[in-house]
Amino acid sequence: MCKDKHYHQLMRLEHEVERLLEKQTNISSIESKVWFKVFFHILIQATYDVIHLGIAARSYRSPVFSYVMPLTIVERLRYAQISVIIERQNERARCLIAALEILMRANQPKLKFTSDIWQPYTVWEYEHLNWIRLIQGRLSELHQCVNKCFGWSVIMLFFSTFFTIVSNLFWCIEISLYKFHLGQFTYDALTMLRLGTMVAVLLASAQKTKTNIMQISGLIFKLAKPLGNKAYNDLVSNLLLQCLHQRFIINVKGFFTLNISLLGNMIASSVTYLLILVQFLVSDEVDTKQTLGYKLMRNATNG
Repeated sequence: MCKDKHYHQLMRLEHEVERLLEKQTNISSIESKVWFKVFFHILIQATYDVIHLGIAARSYRSPVFSYVMPLTIVERLRYAQISVIIERQNERARCLIAALEILMRANQPKLKFTSDIWQPYTVWEYEHLNWIRLIQGRLSELHQCVNKCFGWSVIMLFFSTFFTIVSNLFWCIEISLYKFHLGQFTYDALTMLRLGTMVAVLLASAQKTKTNIMQISGLIFKLAKPLGNKAYNDLVSNLLLQCLHQRFIINVKGFFTLNISLLGNMIASSVTYLLILVQFLVSDEVDTKQTLGYKLMRNATNG
């Protein structure tokens, strides 16, 4: 609601990119690929839900189960929305890679011992390259708009997920050390797995944006014609510079970049805070034992 202006800008840029891609690509095939990938994620989450509800009905139900359920649904929908939008940009970037591969194949020698690569460019190659440059610029704006629309949402989702995972890890350790209850342990473990899966899917989708721009930059190097027209080679150089300066990254309000390495940082931070909580648990147990020992000694002395 607060980012309505940026969301409309995001939709406008998506429509512009779709109109540009209609010349070379079937847009419906892009959407079908995205939803096909999302289907497996929904299937995994539905499996978690069935097991969760089964445990809640038979053996253990969290004291805040009824209160947390609406928030869990909203959180999951937000994760799904952001993941779908990033995947849609990835599919558009793959269409751009396919268009570059067409130019690359046209630039290769037709026969093994010929030097067709030294020939000047054709008109369709120049027009095709200019079309690619325009789409790359729009895709870069799209990735920046994703940051503007969902930056604060990602920060809040990650903080909430981090707190929940650390808490459930601590509870699992406490259950294992003291009064073990299989239903409660499974419930907390499934909560961690569900949230961890959503985070991993989002970060894996964001990681593909970096892979796509690296692949695009690598293909552009193969398009130059050493003895070709200067206008064509200048366009290749400008496109390469554009890719270097307008990268496909999701930078969350300058705090961090969404990529798979962030998952490792989150795991390391979770272990650190978990160790701190375990230390408090151990120290509390030691203090309890010492207090109990002092009471026993005092009672024995008074007796």
